[in-house]
Amino acid sequence: MKTTVTPCSDFAAYSGAWDRLAAAGYGVPILSSAFVESCLEHFADGSINLAVVEDEQGIIALVFLKAHRVGVLETWNPGQAPLGLFVFEQDRELTDIFDALFSHFRGRAMVSVTQQDSRFVKSSQFPACADLVPYIETPWIECAAPFEEYWNSLGKNIKRNMRKDSNKLESRNISTRLNIIIERAEMGAAIDAHGKLESSGWKGAANSAIAGDNIQGRFYTTLLQRFSKNKNGLVFQYYYGDELVASDFAVSNGKSVVILKTAYLQSKRETSPAQLLRHAYFPFLFERFAGSRIEFYGKALEWHSRWTKQTRPLYHMNVYRSIMARSVVRSMRRVARSSFTK
Repeated sequence: MKTTVTPCSDFAAYSGAWDRLAAAGYGVPILSSAFVESCLEHFADGSINLAVVEDEQGIIALVFLKAHRVGVLETWNPGQAPLGLFVFEQDRELTDIFDALFSHFRGRAMVSVTQQDSRFVKSSQFPACADLVPYIETPWIECAAPFEEYWNSLGKNIKRNMRKDSNKLESRNISTRLNIIIERAEMGAAIDAHGKLESSGWKGAANSAIAGDNIQGRFYTTLLQRFSKNKNGLVFQYYYGDELVASDFAVSNGKSVVILKTAYLQSKRETSPAQLLRHAYFPFLFERFAGSRIEFYGKALEWHSRWTKQTRPLYHMNVYRSIMARSVVRSMRRVARSSFTK
């Protein structure tokens, strides 16, 4: 087993192997080569490398790595990537894969593996000489039954609140409308409109909202355009009359659909436009992706709990070259913390 390291700009040569590993072991669109290519195009720089682990039968693992600090490597996932960009054959021992990585990176004591999904990679699969670092609990929804059956299974509060919001709009003679966008040519305008909704809230005040002319907006436009080739880039817009008040967008691969971003008009929050939007487009997802999952890949929040009680952990894992290396790294951390608090 050997490791080869190549610049991340060489990814195209390995995209087929990446998709093979990602589809076999994970099956989520956010680990597809289309997602990775969009990340590389907008966020990668010369510090990111692709490590290729292979044996006599071929490539068994691919991982994007960057130097984190002295003696430490870290898997690369920009802020827009919910999972660390690391795929491997699930029937292979991770101990062997990390042995191959450490054999190549002889000066490194630790590899920090970020944002792993416990649904696909159990923490017990990692080498014994590793530390688990909890990250978040993430929610999901099963599309196992028709939407009406799922809706009827939810608690009374969400239904009562939804009726109240609908009644408010009706009493004001405000009509509502759902718009679903799947065409490539419409993605740029849809992302720009989504960004204007974000700008109406705290993200606008913090200057962190997406926009058609900033790097986040360009990334999501490129991403949705790539996925729209197979009708798997999705934007959901909700209108009060002619006014856009809420927007979600997502990517899918048929096995799951991942909601990437949610935004709503702050001035309309008393009528919960984001919740009304979900109630409007979830039936579409339940029909089109029957038997699959709606994934959020973000921290479970109070509003998620109205739609689902199911959560699972995402985690980080610090993998050490040896027990001695772990002791050294832990000692250095203690010294650093002590210096910081003085």
